[in-house]
Amino acid sequence: MEETFRIQLRRIYRVNRVLYFAVLMGMVTLTLVAVLFYFGRLLPSRALVDIHSLDKVLLMLVLFLLLLVFYLKRTYLQPEKLIKRAEKKELNITAPDVTDFIQEFGIQAGILAKTLIIMRRYFMVVWSIANLALLLAFIGFILTSNFRLFLIYAVVGFYSIFINFPSFRLVERCFYLTEAKKES
Repeated sequence: MEETFRIQLRRIYRVNRVLYFAVLMGMVTLTLVAVLFYFGRLLPSRALVDIHSLDKVLLMLVLFLLLLVFYLKRTYLQPEKLIKRAEKKELNITAPDVTDFIQEFGIQAGILAKTLIIMRRYFMVVWSIANLALLLAFIGFILTSNFRLFLIYAVVGFYSIFINFPSFRLVERCFYLTEAKKES
């Protein structure tokens, strides 16, 4: 991979990391608010709803969200599948940095740029699901005053977002797959 190609690709991909850290900081903030509520004793000591019935519902929802994250990661965030979707899908690319990238490097860059856009969309869905798991944990904490339950579900939410860090290695694998297709 040429150095100028790699630098421009990293510049485009950097947006994914900014979005990732924005979602992560929102999750950390929500966790800090829950910790403040717990240690500041700002919630009533007794639960607002029955803890056992809500616990079962939250458990099912959070497990469903965790399985959905695994499914999306294994089904849609694989290099081969991302490239296939990019080749089939017609996208209207309007971002100036992406259009400049395509004009400078040609057709292969166009497929890679579409792959990056599709990848960003899938990552945003996965990160939003992880954030939703934490939000459900927070709502459960507010309703039941059970901090231990919040911590367990918060770990699930943070795990879901940490395993989906937008590493540049995924883009490099996509690049090498497009190179291999071009050569064959």
